[in-house]
Amino acid sequence: AEIAALRQALEHERRSREQQHEEGRRRLAQADRAAEAATAEWRRWAEEQSRRHAQELAGAQRMMAQEVAERRRLQEELAQARRALLERGTQLISLNESLRVGAEWLGGGSPN
Repeated sequence: AEIAALRQALEHERRSREQQHEEGRRRLAQADRAAEAATAEWRRWAEEQSRRHAQELAGAQRMMAQEVAERRRLQEELAQARRALLERGTQLISLNESLRVGAEWLGGGSPN
């Protein structure tokens, strides 16, 4: 009877350990699925962030290119205006000289 009781206790212990192992495997599988789901969610989030940042960067690059083109256009406009002012100044100097010579020729002296 004692041996039968020991066998029963051992069998009970074996079943109990099998149940614990099975519960451990089940929990591990559940944790594995949860980790995979979290990893997939994080990957989707990271990819979305990457796409968003790439779009923002492309937009900023387009804006910068437009600003560079506008700056070049304005610099050319300014250079043209400076050239026109220099030409006008040269013409005024020449006109002033012609007026001075004409006034001297007419005998009136310098208009200055």
